[in-house]
Amino acid sequence: YISILYLTTFFGWLLCALASPSLSTHLSLPSLLTLGAALQLTSQTLRSLPIISFPLFAFTFFLTGLGQAIQDSFSNTFVATLNLGGATGKSHRWLGLIHAMYGLGLLIAPFAATGIANHASPSGGDKWERVWIWLTGTSILNTIGVVFAFRDSAWRITADGERGDEMQDDVEIEGEGGSKGKWKQLLGMKNLYILALFFFFHLGACSTQGGWVVEFLLRTRHADLHKIGYVPSGFYGGLFLSRLILVEPTHRYGERRMLLLYSVLALGTQLVFWLVKDLATTVVMFSLMGFLMGPFFAAVSFVSFRFCFAVLPPLCFSFFFFLFLSVDVEENT
Repeated sequence: YISILYLTTFFGWLLCALASPSLSTHLSLPSLLTLGAALQLTSQTLRSLPIISFPLFAFTFFLTGLGQAIQDSFSNTFVATLNLGGATGKSHRWLGLIHAMYGLGLLIAPFAATGIANHASPSGGDKWERVWIWLTGTSILNTIGVVFAFRDSAWRITADGERGDEMQDDVEIEGEGGSKGKWKQLLGMKNLYILALFFFFHLGACSTQGGWVVEFLLRTRHADLHKIGYVPSGFYGGLFLSRLILVEPTHRYGERRMLLLYSVLALGTQLVFWLVKDLATTVVMFSLMGFLMGPFFAAVSFVSFRFCFAVLPPLCFSFFFFLFLSVDVEENT
């Protein structure tokens, strides 16, 4: 049953990847972000119902995946084109900021999950349903935030040929327009596959470490669940801080050079985490690992945007995130 939930989420992201060119042609960017938020709110609301069948419950994960894919892909595109206060070429800072907020959410989530685990009934688990109410509340805030931020244009439907400033990067492919042409040009770029492999392995590593560290500590270190439920927050706390602190030096001294340095240092923390069996050392090394891996996503997103500028950045981001879900589904099924 759990594998079905991951698969339905996967299909939501797949649909977004396939539909990105058509979506960006017929809807304005604010409308797309609002649609993504609304889909997530709908899915969380359905899950919080007292009585819900499993087929409907599984379908809500499809809606969540589709909504997240739309918001992630087009939010990255929007932020990558920002020039606030005339500060051209500073979008890497704003990408670092939004990905830091993602890390902040990941930082808070394990504390909430640990609290629910400590109070849920071992036999019935009747208090687990409260998590859906909490997620519905966050989805409401998400939707309100998007609508308020784009209140002047959220409901505008763009006509063909009238795209607006926020999607100027979606240019017509010479001699071959439309969704098919965009996909053909994108898949013909050799560097696309190098970037895709990077996202595949990097996001897979982050997902595995954050998702399985508690299981690792329980089985190999025989730790107490009530004491280690917070450990993933150390990783995500490091992720959050580094995306605020390291974004500028990473950009200034060169993404390739700095990411290579972070990789070597992260490998060192991984070895200490693995070989030293002291719990305190494990937590510290795991947090440092998150700090060193934090700048990767925003930095490569910035590079990917420049690489995909002539085609369609949302399509590139959808393709990369689709690969991430491939890893996530494989490791959880």
